[in-house]
Amino acid sequence: MLDLQYRRFVESAGCPWEGSFKCLQERSPRVLQRANQHETGRADWGKFNFGPAVDGSYVRDLPGRELLHGNYVKNIRILQGHNECLPFPRKAEADYREEGLIFVDPALMVATDRDTRIAIKKNMPLASIETLRKVRDMYPRPSASHGEYAHQFDRVNALIEGKVLCDPDPDRRLDFQL
Repeated sequence: MLDLQYRRFVESAGCPWEGSFKCLQERSPRVLQRANQHETGRADWGKFNFGPAVDGSYVRDLPGRELLHGNYVKNIRILQGHNECLPFPRKAEADYREEGLIFVDPALMVATDRDTRIAIKKNMPLASIETLRKVRDMYPRPSASHGEYAHQFDRVNALIEGKVLCDPDPDRRLDFQL
């Protein structure tokens, strides 16, 4: 997969495959930025074309596996991050679902429940059946949400916010079981 992404990037930058790295080094920042934007645009909504590449040395394994197996620096006393979840001004009451918007496919505005289940599974390919059922129960289809979601787009947006631990309701944050 990474090889294909690199080949596409080389092509988007207007470089030949032979000597591609040297060619990329000689390209202007503007050309590389356009190539990056073009390749990023090929990704499905909510996905990224580029991520860590396991090289066995600097990146020994995928980040989730590294954490799972305790392969991380342990002598750091504090590691802090912050995502500010500001109210989204669609409703009179506070709606804390703005950060997920860029990750939700606009086609979900008119999607069926089946389309949405497929999109969720595609976004969470390693999630267990149990986790997917929990998602379905925590983020019900619009007709069963008592007005919380106007359409599937709102539902998936709320799910993505919950996935990044931004949902103000701690009972709706997901503990993934893979």
